[in-house]
Amino acid sequence: MKHLKYLIQPLILLMILGCDTQEVKYNKFSIDYSEKIFIPSDIDFIILSPYAKVRGNRDKAYAYISLTELSKSSINFKDFPKDVFMQYNKTWSSFLVDISHPAWQKLIDQEIAWIKKQGFNKVFIDTVDGIETLCQLNNDNCELYKQKAKQILQHIKAKLPEGMIINRGFTLYPHIKDIVDGVLIESYFFGKQGNKFVRRNQSDMDWLNAWVQRFNNDKQMILAIDYAENLSLTERKELQKIANETGILWKLTNEALYW
Repeated sequence: MKHLKYLIQPLILLMILGCDTQEVKYNKFSIDYSEKIFIPSDIDFIILSPYAKVRGNRDKAYAYISLTELSKSSINFKDFPKDVFMQYNKTWSSFLVDISHPAWQKLIDQEIAWIKKQGFNKVFIDTVDGIETLCQLNNDNCELYKQKAKQILQHIKAKLPEGMIINRGFTLYPHIKDIVDGVLIESYFFGKQGNKFVRRNQSDMDWLNAWVQRFNNDKQMILAIDYAENLSLTERKELQKIANETGILWKLTNEALYW
């Protein structure tokens, strides 16, 4: 993915527009991490970088925060204590961090202060599934990481109470479902094998759809994106239909996130 100059590890650079089924609550939204953004009047909401120069209704915006990773391109990277890093993520040029360290809470507070200063009151929480990797790296501290993640998210919600969407975060979801308004499922129909994205097998889809059903039961907004190429228009329409009927607002892009 293309990294942002002033953002803790970016997730995606894409535009998602609409679907025409009644199963999905929101008809139009976008995710755009450009440095300059105009928020159209005809969308329901937008996920964006809190460091972008923004024109338009900021009440429609969800500002980005990373829960568990710090990008090398972040404005905060240079002065952040390197002993807090747990693992390097080569794909995104970012570091998984020990979220129980006071330095991470301080950085989260800095991000919250900046977001509020810019006039945003909703947040999109990325890298929530990093908790699973932290637990794999240090199982003895797994419960500590989960509890700290819950505390951080509750803290963010208290400071920015108008809305919260999380990226994946299945492990944490049961403990934070009352403070989130939506879940984005990255890589829903397709998983990566080597350098290619391939359709998930039935076992994977059954597991994901069990979570989708749970999100639907909890009245959550459900978003999904997939990275894949060379699909026919017919295949795309069929996947869109399946997602919409399941209650998901879905979009297909490629890993480079260019349309």
